[in-house]
Amino acid sequence: MSRILWIDDDYEMIRGIVRPLEKAGHEIDPVRTITAALEKLGDESSGQAMPGKVDLARLHILLVERFDEEEMRSLSFGLQVDYDNLRGEGKTGKARELIAYLERRDRLIELVQAGEQLRPDVPWKNVLQTTEGDFSASPERSQYDLVIVDLLLPLYESAQSSIPERIKNSPSGGEGLITYMRLDLDLRIPIIVLSVRANDSEIRDRLEPYQVSDFLTKGDLDPTQVKEAVEKVLNEPNFERAVMLNLRSQSPEERRIGLVHAAQMKRTPKLYETLLDVMGVETVPELRAMAASILTKYPTYTLYSEQTQRVSEDPLGF
Repeated sequence: MSRILWIDDDYEMIRGIVRPLEKAGHEIDPVRTITAALEKLGDESSGQAMPGKVDLARLHILLVERFDEEEMRSLSFGLQVDYDNLRGEGKTGKARELIAYLERRDRLIELVQAGEQLRPDVPWKNVLQTTEGDFSASPERSQYDLVIVDLLLPLYESAQSSIPERIKNSPSGGEGLITYMRLDLDLRIPIIVLSVRANDSEIRDRLEPYQVSDFLTKGDLDPTQVKEAVEKVLNEPNFERAVMLNLRSQSPEERRIGLVHAAQMKRTPKLYETLLDVMGVETVPELRAMAASILTKYPTYTLYSEQTQRVSEDPLGF
């Protein structure tokens, strides 16, 4: 049995669609609002972060996503670093160089602390890693096996105070919720989008870094079509397959990419064994050290998805 969180303010449509899913053994948990969805999802980040362990890739994407150029200059100035003299083009390149510069001097915690003072609204805990255990200390999957969300989910005024800024500032409530799930809650879970224009390339391009599993056109939904889409996504979790695809590649570069991708997720013992064998190390700590080294050289990378044959340049792998 699979648990599905269906986020849509149109309950009448849901009632007609979910019956075939329920008959197939899926448990549907429908909610109407973003606030209710956030309460259901909760903060799935696991582990207690300890000083001294910083995830370089997550730190990089956080700086690029949350800081503008002037804030980056202020952050660098407080750390006695000349932002304008950093190598790299644009905010993305300079953020990468700032991280590399401070990492070489064991000052990454200073960067996090300075960032917390400048932007306390940013989820800095997501860039901190636990110091004990294996990769299972990485963020966990949600209690749900799949999320279906209406891309045009409205932002209700009565709930504005409880809605995070990332969602409020998004072109639509549903789109903001998707980015929040991936980057703030860091949930590793398949997502199906209900869109008025399922073939709209602009929408697909905006959501591509978060690896949405499928698009369905709201208003023209057929119960059989939805059931088939759900079962396809649940039976083909593309982020797991993408890792194995990269590890089997003959290219050393793609193997390194696969390792980095796997190092940032909660993975099964079977995948640990495969990683250890492919990368030629014997213990998980060695694997972690190798991943940290690779992230220093490749804070952003390209990941090919076997399911979509698309490309993501998101350091989180989504």
